Amino acid sequence: MSSATTRAPLPMFRNGHSIVNLAATIGRRFGAQDTPASLGALGNPVLADALQRSHCVVLLLLDGVGCAQIEAIRPDGALAASRICELD
Repeated sequence: MSSATTRAPLPMFRNGHSIVNLAATIGRRFGAQDTPASLGALGNPVLADALQRSHCVVLLLLDGVGCAQIEAIRPDGALAASRICELD
């Protein structure tokens, strides 16, 4: 890539509901240091509180599955019951 090549601007994560905000919040919870480039914390207070109280985290990401499919397939299942929130 030449120095004259322009890069697309990074998306803004202002609402605090993205996966990168989740990663930043988990990192801070377990001791990662903030830098000037650090991303904002997670905007969902329920999930942020659950992370703050946790001693360990198991993160299961289901990209593209969608909550509607989980509800349609097994609305009373463990996955649906353990979901805390949805991210953008």
